Amino acid sequence: MRSAKWLAVLAGGLALLSGLSGCATPAPGTQPHDGPVSSLPFDLKTEYASTPLGLDEAQPRFSWRLPDGAGDGRQSAYRIRVANSAQSLNDSALWDSGRRQGRDTAQIAYEGPALQSRTRYWWQVQVRDGHGRTSGWSAPSWWEMGLLKPDDWSAQWISGRTTLDHDWHDARITFDFTLTGSGVGFLFRARPVGKTYGEAYLWRIMKVGGALQWVAQVRRYPGGSSSTVAVSTLRSLPIAAGKDWTTRRHSLVIETRGKTLTTTLDGVVLGTLEDDAETSGTIGFVANEPDAAIIHAVAVENGGADFRTDFSDGINPFTGGSLVAGGLQVAAGVPDKDLVLPIAAPAPLLRRAFTLTETPVSARLYVAVGGFADLSVNGTRVGHSLQDGYTDYDKRVLYRSFDVSDALRAGDNVIAAELGRGWYGVTEPNEWYWHMAPWHAAPTLRAQLELRYADGRTQRIVSDG
Repeated sequence: MRSAKWLAVLAGGLALLSGLSGCATPAPGTQPHDGPVSSLPFDLKTEYASTPLGLDEAQPRFSWRLPDGAGDGRQSAYRIRVANSAQSLNDSALWDSGRRQGRDTAQIAYEGPALQSRTRYWWQVQVRDGHGRTSGWSAPSWWEMGLLKPDDWSAQWISGRTTLDHDWHDARITFDFTLTGSGVGFLFRARPVGKTYGEAYLWRIMKVGGALQWVAQVRRYPGGSSSTVAVSTLRSLPIAAGKDWTTRRHSLVIETRGKTLTTTLDGVVLGTLEDDAETSGTIGFVANEPDAAIIHAVAVENGGADFRTDFSDGINPFTGGSLVAGGLQVAAGVPDKDLVLPIAAPAPLLRRAFTLTETPVSARLYVAVGGFADLSVNGTRVGHSLQDGYTDYDKRVLYRSFDVSDALRAGDNVIAAELGRGWYGVTEPNEWYWHMAPWHAAPTLRAQLELRYADGRTQRIVSDG
């Protein structure tokens, strides 16, 4: 068998790994049990799920529902037995609780020998009603353990590019626009600090008392929990404008070289400022009315990570605004909302191709993610990207277990993942400051595929950088 490398780079920063039960899988075919189904305990669950895959609880908790086709609908006692297979429940139980008095039908903890990674366990329950009549044994159910120890993982953390695509320091920035309202603001060297892009330069073209002005401002975030941003005016100058000024297309050029900021409007230098409050960041727009301006084209040139758009491809790369004839209308939607070019790199696309000489009888995919992952095996989607909830990434990372046996085949196979930032790598400012979390980093993935063949052989295919 041969396998190719994962097409990604190794990522760090995630330490302790903790588990999360995988998606429930369908129950197996009918297993031997005692008596008619209507007289037996049913709806057996382990850790609140039917036949869960990938548990990491050392003492899983059981629950069941009482039969209503016989007895008095009450429970006075129960007995649980656990084995390594459905067939060995009768004579080779791993753990037998014995008859225990009690009415509880939920949160009954396993108390047998230590459970092992990757192992499936079968269990069933028998109950006694309020009149002392004992039911037969329920139909068996099962659960499967996940990877319980750090040594069970041989996969590496991988991610896409960790660079910030739109974090410019020295650059020539050009905005081609038509003013259709009373004013529009142009952001540059903007950074997500506080609940908005609280650190940024803001150049406004606006009407003041009927006359047009260029107002150069800087935003500073004072810190704390306030959403207020301090705005200081660096310079304000009138713009010589004819009657048709607001109907014509204009070009605003901002050149940043260290702390030197030079501004040109339609080929005329408005001024040069010396200010080092903001050193790098992205670009964007802000306005307080729905039809402030039409942005026809935007370009950023810095001799490397250049950016250019005229919106003719029908794509809006900014976080808001509306595509209209001639370009991007700002600001559509919420007034004074920053419409920016996202500072971070796009969602990473990871892919691992490998070849199998035969089809495995069993395949488990264990996946831990910093962020969210949209997974697929040979084009078949696995789970869903929003299945994991919030976790404190300083302490633990959740992982999932999937049965992908039916998705694999002899020959060429591919596992693919698209990584979203989720709560792990938020870059956009927000109400709860997720973009300022102490664990902040690019989304990352750790994946381990474990295969078992008919002759007992096993194989691992892992994310390995």
